[in-house]
Amino acid sequence: MRKHKWLASLLIFSLIGGLFVGAAPIVTAETAAVTASEAAVEDLGIPIQTAQTIDAAYGQEDGANVVYTTVTGSASSGEYATFNVIDVDNQKLLRSLTLTGVSNAWSHLVTPDGRVFIGASHKMFVYSPATKSLTDLGRPLAGTESIWSLTSDENGNVYGGIYSASVGGRVFRIDAQTLEITDLIGGPVDDGTAPGDDGKREDYVRSLAYYKGNIYAGTGSTNGRIWKIDPTTGERTRIELPGSPSDPIYNGMYDKMGAVYGLTAVDRYLFVFFNGPFTMHVFDMEAGQWTDAAFTNIRGMQAATGYNNGKLYTSKRDKQMWEIDVATFTERPVMPFDGSIRNSQWMNVANQPEFPNGAMVTISYDGRVVLYDPPNQLSKALPRVVSGQGINIQTIETGPDGKIYLSSYMGTEGSQYDPATSQFTNFPLGQSEGIGSVGDTLYFGLYPKAELFAWDTTTPLPTETGPAKIFEIGQEQDRPFVVTEGAGKLLIGTIPGYSAFGGALTIYDPEASAQSGQPEFEVFRNIVQDQSITGLLYKDGLIYGSTSIFGGLGDAPVGARAKLFVWDMATKQKLYEWEPELGGAASLPMISGLTLGPDGLIWASANGIVFAFDPDTRQVVKSRNIYPDVTNYGKWRPVHQRWGSDGLLYTDVGARLTVVDPETMGSTLMRDKVQLFTLDAQNRVYVVNATKVLRYPPAAKPAPPEEETPVEPGPYKSYLDIRNGGFEEVNADGSIPGWSIRSSAPDVSSFSASTEQKRSGERSLKLVDASTTVSSAMQSDPVKVKAGREYVTGVNVFLGSPPVNPATGQPFSSSRTSVLVRYYDAAGKEIAGAGSSSNIQAPSGQWIPVELASTAPAGAVSLRVVLICSVAWVTTAYYDEVSVHTIVDPSEVPVVAIEPEAADVAEGDDVHLSVKATEGARILIKEGDELLAEGMGAGETPVMIAVPAPAAGMHNYTATAIVPGVAASEPVQASTVTVHPYTELQLEAPEGLLQAGDAITVNAYAVYGPLKYDVTGETVFSSDSDEIIRIEGSTVTGLAKGTAVLSASYAGREAERSIVVTDYELVSVRIELPEYEISIHESIEASVYGRYENGIPGREVEKLLTEEVHVTAKPAQRVRIKGLTITGKSRGSAIITAEHAGKRAEVQLTVIPPGHGKHRDHVSSRQVAGISQIRPPG
Repeated sequence: MRKHKWLASLLIFSLIGGLFVGAAPIVTAETAAVTASEAAVEDLGIPIQTAQTIDAAYGQEDGANVVYTTVTGSASSGEYATFNVIDVDNQKLLRSLTLTGVSNAWSHLVTPDGRVFIGASHKMFVYSPATKSLTDLGRPLAGTESIWSLTSDENGNVYGGIYSASVGGRVFRIDAQTLEITDLIGGPVDDGTAPGDDGKREDYVRSLAYYKGNIYAGTGSTNGRIWKIDPTTGERTRIELPGSPSDPIYNGMYDKMGAVYGLTAVDRYLFVFFNGPFTMHVFDMEAGQWTDAAFTNIRGMQAATGYNNGKLYTSKRDKQMWEIDVATFTERPVMPFDGSIRNSQWMNVANQPEFPNGAMVTISYDGRVVLYDPPNQLSKALPRVVSGQGINIQTIETGPDGKIYLSSYMGTEGSQYDPATSQFTNFPLGQSEGIGSVGDTLYFGLYPKAELFAWDTTTPLPTETGPAKIFEIGQEQDRPFVVTEGAGKLLIGTIPGYSAFGGALTIYDPEASAQSGQPEFEVFRNIVQDQSITGLLYKDGLIYGSTSIFGGLGDAPVGARAKLFVWDMATKQKLYEWEPELGGAASLPMISGLTLGPDGLIWASANGIVFAFDPDTRQVVKSRNIYPDVTNYGKWRPVHQRWGSDGLLYTDVGARLTVVDPETMGSTLMRDKVQLFTLDAQNRVYVVNATKVLRYPPAAKPAPPEEETPVEPGPYKSYLDIRNGGFEEVNADGSIPGWSIRSSAPDVSSFSASTEQKRSGERSLKLVDASTTVSSAMQSDPVKVKAGREYVTGVNVFLGSPPVNPATGQPFSSSRTSVLVRYYDAAGKEIAGAGSSSNIQAPSGQWIPVELASTAPAGAVSLRVVLICSVAWVTTAYYDEVSVHTIVDPSEVPVVAIEPEAADVAEGDDVHLSVKATEGARILIKEGDELLAEGMGAGETPVMIAVPAPAAGMHNYTATAIVPGVAASEPVQASTVTVHPYTELQLEAPEGLLQAGDAITVNAYAVYGPLKYDVTGETVFSSDSDEIIRIEGSTVTGLAKGTAVLSASYAGREAERSIVVTDYELVSVRIELPEYEISIHESIEASVYGRYENGIPGREVEKLLTEEVHVTAKPAQRVRIKGLTITGKSRGSAIITAEHAGKRAEVQLTVIPPGHGKHRDHVSSRQVAGISQIRPPG
């Protein structure tokens, strides 16, 4: 385990960081302790409790039909989800078992041997009907955030699909016998690289099915497809969609299919539900091709379910349950059904005479078992036998009536709290992301689909019906987190749906809606391109807004930093967009919490910063980084900032409930880990703690922040990089990264990463040596050192029971071991007589700290730590927390600063980083734990380091400076770099029509988000008509009248442009002279123009003629003409005539003696029979 002295490091950087930036005084983060004692905090209880069930599976247990389902809990509050076994025949709960560490379960599966596998949040569990017990299998794959789907083969091996934003959508396998879990293909199912794919990784495996040795995986959520996977080889094949992108069934969403939300395998057919266009298609797994069957308007958690007598059932958005005949693929509505169909199974349920032929058994969202007989339009909800649990609160807001309103996460209920009576009253309400009011009316913004509901608080609370739906925002909007009032209108800020970018400002007019009898609202999307709206505030006819760089789930952000903007309500236009100056925040994913202060300033929050800006100048005038450790905060849920009647600002900046004095910027932390709170009229603070509501008394006024004098840091321990010193990493073959065997003997020496004993973490190194005639030793990889420095090696050693003596069959008397430090020169040769050693012989059965000090001799460049059992000794020993440190002065610690050359980079290009570091220091560029590039520091001179062609998405790089053998800087993070995928090929050409015989140049540009590159030279151009245009490189020449389609192809993308070639006809010519009086011997140049028409009004053109133009004069002796040059010869007037292609034009020219003044009269012209007559006026 690597050790750090964080405080010392921070203080060092505050001093020696002045190499690149000016020093600044250190301000304390907090000036007072928590204001309210625990005794003063009131627990108001759990307002919303329900038996929320998402999925179910079916089986038999002890002769009874049973339903297996999970009731949602709240892992954050310690009230975990519960797995339930329900006896359907006798309508009773057989048992309820806790799923430790998880909140819900989206998938249940009964395998052929009757075991039940449960995909619960990020963990897998298995239930045995034989032992009635539950086994926790843990997180199946590193990076798993949720488990969406399960299936099994005929041998009972289980396959699961995960969602992961970090490692992508993957499939894991659980061995039926050993329960060992493996990554089926060792990577994401859809990594975007398959032929015809869109280049984007999909993070969901939303559905799974199994058929004859193959797994079928449905991905999403951007543009999901089905993938056929061979579980033996891991080979996968993408199954393309049926038909063409223009087929009406796709509704223009062929490349935006969303997720394969459900897969149902029946016989040879796979029913596939896409939730983008809400369509279901049928794939013949035997033939390996799509059938012609397609079903529209699908709704539900499954594609289809309840197979019985050749029929399947699905739900549609028309609020009907539909029956599908599997033999003919015909469908018909069979009964009303306003819900999302869930996993169902036909069972012969006892004690149900209304269902003599069996019932389709399913689970409802509120924990009830429901029986259906769709052909006979029968349904029956059985009494609920599972217990409800507290549901996490999603929103809390104070209404215009002074009462507190709440919604629940994935819930069906909201709650009203009356401070006067201390009573909660619940009412029907979906998952409301935001709550706001206009006048007496309370508005609720619901997820999904960004629906708005309303209730007049002067009328009784609708405890039976809930608030009324008034409209749906549309335009791909999904989550209305911001709901507030402005100028008598409702302002709504939203996050878009899955894999979409571009939130929206929606303005709803209640007064106009009341007059018209229908909702009157306007939606303005992408006010800040590709960003979502997380803050809105109205002031003086303008709406001030703030954004998050994130869009819907399923794709990395496009923009790098959040923005502020100003929207003019009258003109319906954005006036300004900018990034506030917040002291160089390295990352800025969200700005939110917009509120108008009593000082007339607009207050907002970003990361751990609370700031205020002048609405007129848009300049930040007050700012304090209250929590400097919060550096990358926010995604969708805005920070809430509310003014108390005491003039204090209450905020949950950085998820920490804090009160701020706006005058002094002093602050007090009230409670950590708070993202939801509100105030009542008495300034009491209502805080959401998972499922509970707590009430705090009003806060005291914080003291002003104090400046602290930096403490001069002294020498400290600098830990060198010894790889895997905690032995947590283990290779698949059992070898240990960072360590190698120095000496051993077969059958008597063994080395392993063991979980039997550990000082920290999960593992330690176990060494067993059962022979007194051999030496068994493990050595570290070389650790860089500097000659002349002292190094201290630390190891924790645990002496276990001695091994058995093969000769006697009895254990040896004791375990003994040694720790050695050895030094090496540049050639890798051990330096004799250098280093140190320590022998450990007692005590046994406990961890013993060992330290060895040694000085690196002349010529030394590295050391190794050796863990050894010497000849004549035997041992069973464990080693952990191996470290090497040296004492350094702060002046020896290297410093580093990093900044990307550009915030936006095209996919395929390198990212160039400008790095300043201590001269001679080794620079390491990393993303996470992955080393990407290296360089060498040059002091004040920046060095450019390239990260080779990173994948599309947002990247946060760090730079560390290392002086080998001495010290390393702490990692310094660069500003976020966004690598944009290649999304479009654009063509640019001169506007207008092309005349036969003329040529134009077409330019091609590859578009990478905000970047555009000229790729004309690498683009292949072609035409659908070689008779109309000719293409040579990027030059297009018109050949004959007509329209041709110019096609361009570059790097897998294509673009088209219509080229119209016309035959223009010369209708007249015009001659123009720079002067109409010239002196004898004076020369002028005539210009002759041709006017062309092509029969299309407004398409006439005039061209300067330079060839085949004949100019004459009458009388000829008046001037001399050479080409278009006219020179005066004798005094008098002449008619100058220009001829071209049978058309003539004339002008009059006067020649005067030298020295005479010229008349600067204007001339008039008129067109007569194709000849331009131009004469002096009069």
